[in-house]
Amino acid sequence: MNTINFKLSALCLCLIFAASLQSQTLAMNNLTTSGTDDPLIVVPSEKMVKTSFIFNVYGDIPEKKPAFEEEHFLGNLISSKWNTFLVNYTQEYETKVGLSNSVIEIQKPVIYNAVTKVNKHLKKITRKGLISESEARQKMGHILDCANVMCFENETREFEQALLECKDPTKIMLLFESVILQKL
Repeated sequence: MNTINFKLSALCLCLIFAASLQSQTLAMNNLTTSGTDDPLIVVPSEKMVKTSFIFNVYGDIPEKKPAFEEEHFLGNLISSKWNTFLVNYTQEYETKVGLSNSVIEIQKPVIYNAVTKVNKHLKKITRKGLISESEARQKMGHILDCANVMCFENETREFEQALLECKDPTKIMLLFESVILQKL
């Protein structure tokens, strides 16, 4: 009786393993690797982005200076855009109630969280040498330009919904690449 239970348990485990392997294969059908075996470098296929998003830019992309500037790992140009992003998306309010003296409110948290997630990812793959610093600078520059324009846009709900569906930083980068900043 014991051997029958053991064989049934082993069979169940094999079936569970096969089903999970099949679901992983199906999930990876939309992704291609960039020629390396590193799981950090995954290039989403073109099927993943169905549409492009167009946002109007009147004049130049706004640039703000914070009280204390933060240096970005990709250099001065990105530092300026990064600091503008931080000023645009975070508001600090003084409070008199509770243990803390201030509260930080984040404007459009979906966009803010996506940009910070991509920033961490680019930092990681740049340090590992999986992407050149100039390519990372180009990608991050476009993402920050898009985010700094979207901060003042009223109609970003569709883009934010698309961001919510992207859990992986590479998919988020691909979604930001589909954004067109139209200068008027």
